[in-house]
Amino acid sequence: MPSPVYLLPTHPSFFSDDPLGVVAAGEGIESSDGSHSAAAVLQSLLRAAMSNLATGNADPALVWPVLVEEIAWSLHRDGNVDTSFLRRVLGYETFFTNRRSGAAGTENDHDDSPLKSAVLCILHAACDLPTVFPLHSVPFLSHETTLVTFTPRQVDALLAHMALCALHSSPAGGDWGRPGFVSWYSGSNASKHTEAVTRYIEILASLFARGGYSRILGVPADQPWLTFALSTCSDNDPSPSDLHHSICPLFSISTVPFESHPSSSTTQLPPFMLIPSHRNPGPGPSATTEELILASSPALCLISLVCPSIPSHSAVVTSSVPVEAAWSGYGRTARVTQFPLLGISRRFVAADALELDAEFVGLDVGIPDLHHDFLRRELSKLRAAFNGAQQLHLSASHDAPPVIETPPWGCGAFGGNILVKAALLAVAAGMEDVQLRLFMVEGREGVAQVSALEGRRVGELWGSLVVERRERCRNMQELADFMNQFWGMLQN
Repeated sequence: MPSPVYLLPTHPSFFSDDPLGVVAAGEGIESSDGSHSAAAVLQSLLRAAMSNLATGNADPALVWPVLVEEIAWSLHRDGNVDTSFLRRVLGYETFFTNRRSGAAGTENDHDDSPLKSAVLCILHAACDLPTVFPLHSVPFLSHETTLVTFTPRQVDALLAHMALCALHSSPAGGDWGRPGFVSWYSGSNASKHTEAVTRYIEILASLFARGGYSRILGVPADQPWLTFALSTCSDNDPSPSDLHHSICPLFSISTVPFESHPSSSTTQLPPFMLIPSHRNPGPGPSATTEELILASSPALCLISLVCPSIPSHSAVVTSSVPVEAAWSGYGRTARVTQFPLLGISRRFVAADALELDAEFVGLDVGIPDLHHDFLRRELSKLRAAFNGAQQLHLSASHDAPPVIETPPWGCGAFGGNILVKAALLAVAAGMEDVQLRLFMVEGREGVAQVSALEGRRVGELWGSLVVERRERCRNMQELADFMNQFWGMLQN
């Protein structure tokens, strides 16, 4: 059974043999074999880095990557951490433009540079970890612990340790290795999406240059702020009941000129954004939609700590988080369209879609999404996501149905069929009483077929997906024609 909590690197159960000899004699708890507590080794490394910066003896563009390497070796005995891309990005003349232009205008004058402010803030936040987490642990989301809430100071401390790659591997199911941003720092990882990963690092550094969430939010730094909630579809059969069949979902489609997020909505109450996440959510270097969203709101990256593997029939919902940047495209086409993005916040729902490229191997079905088990699985996920959004929305004393915005969830890299996924989104929205806005790129395949779903009732939509003859459809147009025929038969 996995541990119910994630142990932080300052936990007294972790020791280090201090291979770099940074702990002074007599400091820190020592084990019977002479090893020091990992906390003492970590604090010594952090204090040394801060001292070097304070005295002007170090370039902040080097302090950050060097400290990542020293921590990896001292705490994890990992001597293979690649920080070449981080060094390259921090060394750009265009990265924090006035990094090298202090009052004297000399290359060695780093005083008051934004990059120095960012690195110092990371170091101070990292030192704050044992103070803001006296139990040296973070709860995992589970069916027993369905809510985890952090203060701004706690978020800053955890993000700082992710930035320094100080965290240990999670025992709770994630398969990405140690939680953190090390995948952004590697030259081989970042080389395929240089533009996007450069921006990831810039967004993170900019957050800390402004003092972290403790400073920018305008709320007390020790006040509960960011909530992660686990929502689970409790029904053994997620299918609509007879009571749902007559419901007309609050479902609308908007066409946009290109893939982009967040939307331009500036309503006082932030809408939810549905994230098409991986089963093991977290930051990465591939410029997927999930990774772009997480990088634009660094606090969201803590999902990799509290829920390293999203359970079956479940989704993760968050409270409102500032969005630091707007993006267009994904993968190699991903570009920042606005940064910084001030005054925009979103609530989020992370629901992992089926990776149908792998799932449908060997199945004799024209459109893999139409396999009955897959339909039930995806509907269960979406119901969990939308019900979680509804519950978090109501807990804040809001009566109107929550607004959920989404790109074509489960499509693109996931291999899903947009018409099937859109119908499932509409069915789940109707069953869970949320208002859903689906954004599609104009001119893309499926816009006309998906638009025909608007105004259809839950029973009509679900019935057209599960009726036996649906499996004869081999492509989207055949399915659209079949659905129209099915709805015509119902009216007769």
